[in-house]
Amino acid sequence: MPYIATEEVRAKRKALKEALPEYKVGITRTGRGTGVCVTIKAGPVPLLPEGEKYRQVYRHGIDKNYEGEALRVLKTALEIAAAGMTGGWRDVDYGYIPGHYVAIEIGNWERPYVVR
Repeated sequence: MPYIATEEVRAKRKALKEALPEYKVGITRTGRGTGVCVTIKAGPVPLLPEGEKYRQVYRHGIDKNYEGEALRVLKTALEIAAAGMTGGWRDVDYGYIPGHYVAIEIGNWERPYVVR
């Protein structure tokens, strides 16, 4: 079963803050510790199209759907959040099961992304 320990999330949080110091980034455990969710809360440049305040990022489409600074930020966030994810296994019913799951969002429903 996928699982990520609190200590691993803490280390990822520190790595995100070091890699993206100009952005306000949060990372939390999700689904009873089966994954992490990275939320990019604020930054110096708009990462979303005008009028859009929140987006769940399809991580397999980052290269196709983003460019410039948004691409750099999302790839960095994914690289850090997904580190250690390959420690999974194969299951007869479900195929490959990763060590943990990763979700990325720009802003969230309650608090939209802010350009500061």
